[in-house]
Amino acid sequence: MTVNEKITALRAHMVAQQIAAIVIPSGDAHLSEYVCDHFRLRAYLSGFTGSAGTLVVGLEWAGLWTDGRYHTQAAAQLEGTPITLYPAGKAGVETLYQVLEAKVTAGQTIAVDGTTISKAQGDLLKDSAKKIGGKLRLDWACPASLWPDRPALPQGLVHPIDNAGQSAKEKLAQLWCDEKTYLITALDDIAWVLNLRGQDLAHTPVFLSYLWVAPKGATLFIQTGKLTPQAQGHLAELAVTVAPYEAVEGHCASHQGSKVVVDPNQINARLYQLLGHNVEEGTHGIGARKAIKTPSELEHLRNAHKKDAVAMVTFLHYLEENVGKIPLTEVTAGAIVDQLRSEQEGYLSPSFTTICGYNANGAIIHYEAKATTCATLEPHGLLLVDSGGQYTDGTTDITRTIPLGEMSDAMRRDYTLVLKGHLALANAVFPEGTTGAALDVLARTPLWAEGLDYLHGTGHGVGYRLSVHEGPQSIGYQRKDGPALEVGMVTSNEPGYYLPQSHGIRLENLMVCQKADHAGFLQFEPLTLVPFDKRAIDWSLMTEVECEWLNDYHNLVFREIAPLLSKELEQWLQKVTSLDI
Repeated sequence: MTVNEKITALRAHMVAQQIAAIVIPSGDAHLSEYVCDHFRLRAYLSGFTGSAGTLVVGLEWAGLWTDGRYHTQAAAQLEGTPITLYPAGKAGVETLYQVLEAKVTAGQTIAVDGTTISKAQGDLLKDSAKKIGGKLRLDWACPASLWPDRPALPQGLVHPIDNAGQSAKEKLAQLWCDEKTYLITALDDIAWVLNLRGQDLAHTPVFLSYLWVAPKGATLFIQTGKLTPQAQGHLAELAVTVAPYEAVEGHCASHQGSKVVVDPNQINARLYQLLGHNVEEGTHGIGARKAIKTPSELEHLRNAHKKDAVAMVTFLHYLEENVGKIPLTEVTAGAIVDQLRSEQEGYLSPSFTTICGYNANGAIIHYEAKATTCATLEPHGLLLVDSGGQYTDGTTDITRTIPLGEMSDAMRRDYTLVLKGHLALANAVFPEGTTGAALDVLARTPLWAEGLDYLHGTGHGVGYRLSVHEGPQSIGYQRKDGPALEVGMVTSNEPGYYLPQSHGIRLENLMVCQKADHAGFLQFEPLTLVPFDKRAIDWSLMTEVECEWLNDYHNLVFREIAPLLSKELEQWLQKVTSLDI
């Protein structure tokens, strides 16, 4: 069925069910950022494939809300459908709650699958329904007739890891010592606490589950047959009971009225409803502890980034040698990146779908190239490649924008402005207690001075063999309530600039927060060890200090990575990391 036919069929179902509007978010029952195919209902109905967005369908109208990373992509994918794009974050754009309140009238019903929204989001929908004298249903489920070939839940195996630097017994003990009962629903939190990893998501090694932690024990709700013998033994040693995944709702209902601590931003509205009136809204603190990597995790992460650098340096050299000489497209170039990573010891999978956008496609922030429509690489312009890997040693994420030949003056200027912002943030020294919101201005100032900006955050946390996007820390002026940066936190540094129909630029490294030389101050240590392309720099815009910063970084890259390369690649790396203005 086409998108139009799917929306028509959904509306027929809505009429039969006396529903005026249905809200369809992106998340799964665990409110994950990236979800398995079984939960991709919003993408199935709308045709918009980005990782973030909410579809709302009324009987005579429909809208989709998504953030600045996906405005261009969503506009293209929604073209020709009955769905209106609401580019969230832009001035004057109504929220979905405002639209619902304007279009749904008194006595009408708003419906949503309560397992796919948080309790906090559910409260906002309830408020909207109350304002208009309407009703909210949390029990809506997509009928099988609307999605007849819906993929089944994944059945990936679950196994323990042994290089976390802190045992699962210690992590559980931190929860048990509180003598409270917690329901933990975020998949990466569960994997972290138990030192287990799975295969249920394509690029994030987690597993569908819930973890109930009581003062005297714990229960893991997980699909039968997913635990390897090693994982079963691991859980037995921890005295963690195993129960069927689908039994969690009954378990919550049986504890209705009990005092259970839940995070209202993580628990889905359906489970919150089942737990009843005595729920304590709070936090288990796992996210904050998970964000601070142990010395063992950092040691392994540094190894992972060296392997990643070997793959990326090989790729950059390959492009320089072959663009314009052999047929290359965005798809084939992306496949080469993935292949080079797969040749590294301990490689498991990409950490997300590789983004490879040439010229105008690079301006689509989370662009996904398709074999039938992708661009052919030519010896001119810019290629943006955002990619990463999951290794037994950890998770990587890097973006480089690569000149393939002749560039316009605007491209060179924009690349240099983004680089200046990246270097300013990378070399920041700041007091303990500083948040990412306070540092964001460093990365944006060179662009702001020219009246330019970008519609995404400057930095996100990264997990250890977990999600490539991990909180609670971030770098972005939009997150004024974010936590302070602390020693051991791994965060990305990725300013960018995107000129529609022309080019996109993003330069991303991962870095870890460390103590600075001055007491009470912090700084960043680079984890990513891949050169920036000097051919794209307008040196007239660079200050002496910025040239020194770049030279220091390139010296570090050469010192750490050259011994791991062939003689040919070592000589090439020496050439591209030497400072010649």
